[in-house]
Amino acid sequence: RRERQRLEISSPGDVVQFTAPIFFVDFSEGSLTLEIMRIGSMRGSCKVHYHTEDKSAEAGTQYQAMSGDIIFADGEDMKSIQLQLLPVNHWTTTVELKVRLSIPCDCRLGAYLHTCRVKIIGKDYFPSSRYAEQLKRGMPGIEEVGPWALFYEYLCLILRTRGITGRTFTTILLQQVSNFQLIFFLWSNIYLVDVIFSPNKDHESRLILHEGPADGRIHTAMLIGVIYFVQMLVVQLCETTAIKIDVHGKVTRLENVC
Repeated sequence: RRERQRLEISSPGDVVQFTAPIFFVDFSEGSLTLEIMRIGSMRGSCKVHYHTEDKSAEAGTQYQAMSGDIIFADGEDMKSIQLQLLPVNHWTTTVELKVRLSIPCDCRLGAYLHTCRVKIIGKDYFPSSRYAEQLKRGMPGIEEVGPWALFYEYLCLILRTRGITGRTFTTILLQQVSNFQLIFFLWSNIYLVDVIFSPNKDHESRLILHEGPADGRIHTAMLIGVIYFVQMLVVQLCETTAIKIDVHGKVTRLENVC
């Protein structure tokens, strides 16, 4: 309420605002025209600033960010700005952004329509439009395509989603550390039995350290113990990092949106 009062009394003169609170556009249209109207005596010129704000839509991914000034000449009551959409070659849900008017000069902003919402609608088939003709026929078309083909398109959609591909491969690499831990565990057990605890003097050449008590056996055993402890810390660190990356959570949120 205070913001509305401030907008109404901050500047005298005509009212400048959007013509509607919500605008709709399809990705296939490529652009959207937003109309801004001036209400009042229409005497003299006035100016307002405009800029876009991300919501679920992201500038540089689904639309081109824009900002600038709109100048109404004497007697002019309507202006328009063009919002450019960026091409999207995969399925996406309906996303939203805001366009906001600010910094009025020789005019005042509307109490409510100083900001508008833009909904960008995607009409592609989920998970992709590759089999659009078959999917239009419903279940018979889906059975014709087959589950594996649709699953492949679903995987492609997931990997094309921003922030998923890099996190997925990073998580896969981090999870391989536990495999190295298992290999080291098996090797160290065999090494302890065959070399450290073996009474056979011929195995002394396989000791990692040859100096110290028991011809280096104790120091070698201590070194293996330290390596075992360190690799456990590394495995724990990798698992914690994989949890923070949270690929599962991001994919789940995408599926909920779908």
